[in-house]
Amino acid sequence: MNENPYRQPETEVAPATGGGLQLGASRSRPIGHGWSWIRQAWSLFTPAWGQWILALLLLVIIMIAIQFIPFVGGLAGTLLGPVFGAGVLYMAHRACEGGSFEIADIFTGFRQQTGALVGLGAINLVVTFVIFAVMAGVMAATMDTSALSEINPNNEEAAAEAVMSMMASGALLAPLLMLALLIPWMAAYWFAVPLIFFGEYGIGTALKSSLMACLRNILPLLWYSIIAFVLMIVASIPFFLGWLVLMPLFAITYYVMFRDIFSEA
Repeated sequence: MNENPYRQPETEVAPATGGGLQLGASRSRPIGHGWSWIRQAWSLFTPAWGQWILALLLLVIIMIAIQFIPFVGGLAGTLLGPVFGAGVLYMAHRACEGGSFEIADIFTGFRQQTGALVGLGAINLVVTFVIFAVMAGVMAATMDTSALSEINPNNEEAAAEAVMSMMASGALLAPLLMLALLIPWMAAYWFAVPLIFFGEYGIGTALKSSLMACLRNILPLLWYSIIAFVLMIVASIPFFLGWLVLMPLFAITYYVMFRDIFSEA
């Protein structure tokens, strides 16, 4: 009887996943967002630029050190890549939410969704291996010299032309096939890490959602890629020192574009 009848009903709200980032279906963004993502990332980078540079340098040192582990270094680096990537995304998330972050946040992926992230790394390893194996098989098939046995051995000019024709077809077909297979996979993988980490998506759902998001945002992603390519050239001119800024800037931009496309905020 002492309860206020006009008080708004209280409901139990489930805790937000992935640090509180609420996700929805992917949205199509205008082409101009390809630049605004970088601009917004810069505004997040500058207040703590030193911390960002130290964090990314630490990550580079860790990934290099992993490569020197006997027998399993390369494999471990590929499997743990999404885990460390999730940590960098979490740092950007904390910065975007107006709070401070710690360099130790780079290890957050080892405390949340670790199994799924490692599984994603394993799938990436297998798919990439298959794509390059197919490319190598195509090149080997086009270089098959068994067909040369039908050419008159005394006609050296015809044999040389046949060899050059096979080499040219292989050099052209293999890269085109690799792009035809690699680009869709890169689109499926592109947003998979943050979808798994922030949204607790299953690996298959994350890959599918990422692919659809990239298809809906081809123009802004293409515009971003062009700008990023120019920035990479500029950053490489002064003895690659510009990469100290560009690496964290790209990492933050990755989070910004993901949030812009998927977040309900």
